[in-house]
Amino acid sequence: MAVFSFSVISNDDIGLSPNNFSEGTFTVGGAPRMMTVADDDGILDDESSEDGLSHSDYQTNAETFDPSGQLLGQDIDGLGASGHIVQSVYKFTIYNASTGQTGTAYMLRIYNGSDPATFMDDWGGGQLGPYYYAFDIPVAAGDSITLSNGDWRGQAQYDALVNGVPCFVAGTLIATPDGERAVETLGVGDLVFTQDAGAQPIAWCSARYLDARDLGLHPGLRPVRIAAGALGAGVPQRDLLVSPQHRILVASDTTHRVSGAREVLVAAKHLLGLPGISVDLQAQDVTYVHFLCPAHQVVFAQGAATESMLPGAQALRSLSPQARAEVLALFPELGFGADATPQGPVPARPCLNGRHSRNLAARHHRSGKSLVQSAG
Repeated sequence: MAVFSFSVISNDDIGLSPNNFSEGTFTVGGAPRMMTVADDDGILDDESSEDGLSHSDYQTNAETFDPSGQLLGQDIDGLGASGHIVQSVYKFTIYNASTGQTGTAYMLRIYNGSDPATFMDDWGGGQLGPYYYAFDIPVAAGDSITLSNGDWRGQAQYDALVNGVPCFVAGTLIATPDGERAVETLGVGDLVFTQDAGAQPIAWCSARYLDARDLGLHPGLRPVRIAAGALGAGVPQRDLLVSPQHRILVASDTTHRVSGAREVLVAAKHLLGLPGISVDLQAQDVTYVHFLCPAHQVVFAQGAATESMLPGAQALRSLSPQARAEVLALFPELGFGADATPQGPVPARPCLNGRHSRNLAARHHRSGKSLVQSAG
């Protein structure tokens, strides 16, 4: 199963009792943390009495139940909930008055059970802990949020949920006209080599440090390690460490057959499980660094083709308000429109979603073909 990570808050953070849910305006009193869910598809499903299940209390208006289970990959808030079933049981429209953004909040229930074949008939032994909320817009401690327009159809696409911004790990060597340079030494105005446009200047950069406690509380933020040669012959030249959301260039005949394009960008987390690609469990701390060029570019890190930051909806929503304001000041054309959706930039290559990325990775694994192959 794939493991999906996304940011959540709970009823404890908005002043509601564990089993209560309500429309209204709330102040977020606690910091969001990372929830991880193991699932065999890209949808965080609802609970439903459809599919032959007998629990008739549940709403069945176009809800979807996942009989193969959605299991927490890690405990959260000390509940002892690792391996327990989680469902997205309800959704609200959310307005974040602190950022001016509108989106969707998905209300999640953790069950005191781990057997997807039987838990619906007996409530899995009951609810474990409070309701949690995942979002498709950023929510931070201290924000004022309004929940409205409640709907029992809670299912969500994992790829829509806020889960972080693509970054390089400090120490990663980036190709520049002056030779390779550690990413953390680069600044605004410095030139980096790109695959399509030669040397291009960095327009904005930022860094974030996570200590051992951060990584322990949010294992979904651990870097992905791509071992030397894992993508193809000599690619990367040395181990490459990136955030789970950072996209890697995949170029092969298989890619062309699957997607219609020979070169695509795939998030590192969707390549997990392939030989030489794994979560770095040894890291005690990590500094993530990301940078923007005037346009989205394919750049070279540790000898592998990867991406500069793409300031799309997900990335902008994952930045702090200060960082987001800095980016929008530089690139006002990315500003949020009336529907709170950024006017998206043009990606350097097609960016595959989670389902298509995992399918592409599986095809390469079955065939034994490299993810990066020479054309011809």
